[in-house]
Amino acid sequence: MRNAVYSIGLVAIMLAGCQSHPYQEMEERELASGVRYDTLLMGMTFGMSLQDFFDRCMDLNRQKLIYQGPGARIVEYVIKENVKSPVTVQFQPSFHEDGLYEMSYDYFYNAWAPWNTEFGADSLILTVKSLTEETFGGGFLAIEHPEKPTAYAKVDGNRRISISLKDERRVSVRFTDLTVAKQLNQ
Repeated sequence: MRNAVYSIGLVAIMLAGCQSHPYQEMEERELASGVRYDTLLMGMTFGMSLQDFFDRCMDLNRQKLIYQGPGARIVEYVIKENVKSPVTVQFQPSFHEDGLYEMSYDYFYNAWAPWNTEFGADSLILTVKSLTEETFGGGFLAIEHPEKPTAYAKVDGNRRISISLKDERRVSVRFTDLTVAKQLNQ
């Protein structure tokens, strides 16, 4: 829940002071379309129950496609194709009324180290954006902020995808079902 508030707050802060920002126009237009896009990565979908999520993870784990990450609540997998060095992706769902409404993904190069800036988040963000576009299409808007690095966002129907730097190591990608997020913020 805190991540959802942070994500929505981040977009709101970035748009503060703008009367008609292209992102806001995109969000309003897409939500008004009534079209639903529930597809996420790894066969996950918005609205799936906690049990369906666990069953899907168990199936992916049996196939050796994902593994339990740090702690018992994070799942991870490694990307080796279309990246300059292996990238670990850790993901964690958020549920409301037993329906998945947000999925947070953190990407980082396995070769990252504070002295190894070639593998920092600022060099990874465009790769992550490109990988996301390969699966979910283009149309990301660059969201400029005077005090934060450029972030990217797009909305397809009810689904917002936001990409931003989380810290010097990690890039955050967040899929949010805006119909649920807006309901939670009221």
